Amino acid sequence: MQLDRSRTALRQATQAVEELRAAKDSPELFRDRFVSTMGMVQRVGSIIDVETKGHRTDEFAKWWKETQSEPLFVFMRDVRHAEFKRGELGSGLLTMPEPRCTWDFRSRPTVRCGTQKVG
Repeated sequence: MQLDRSRTALRQATQAVEELRAAKDSPELFRDRFVSTMGMVQRVGSIIDVETKGHRTDEFAKWWKETQSEPLFVFMRDVRHAEFKRGELGSGLLTMPEPRCTWDFRSRPTVRCGTQKVG
């Protein structure tokens, strides 16, 4: 499975993150770009979800379900909602947890959780 749409979404999200990183010295510009960047990052997961439905191995399905409680995922969702829905950025939510898993979709989709490799 190639996950072409997911790769496109990842490329777009990566570009949005780079643009956000470039705005780090301008609080107003950073805040202006923050919500859309988090949306682009979260969109990658939504597209992976759609593209893999009906094609998932049991191992991947189990891992995919577990990612919903991954602290970094929860952090990104909560911070985006705080700013996007309620305009609360800066309310103390920006204590980012250490991710338990790493993802690499640049060459062959690979996910590492601790010493476990999925994909």
